[in-house]
Amino acid sequence: VDLPELPEPDELWHPIARDWYLSLRESGQAVVYQPSDWAMARDAAELMSRGLNSDRPPNGQYVSALDSVMARLL
Repeated sequence: VDLPELPEPDELWHPIARDWYLSLRESGQAVVYQPSDWAMARDAAELMSRGLNSDRPPNGQYVSALDSVMARLL
């Protein structure tokens, strides 16, 4: 897969968010991603990381928003 130069995951991201972001590079759909898709992936990873690092349990609105962003990348 010939991918554009992609930003590395933020060092402060939760490990699950970092792993998810890096897994996108290996996925089959990576070949059709545009720069805007990679920007959306970074946004989703940031959102995921904030939720996973929070002391509060995720609420339905957060889960729905994250699911929506992630689904757009499929």
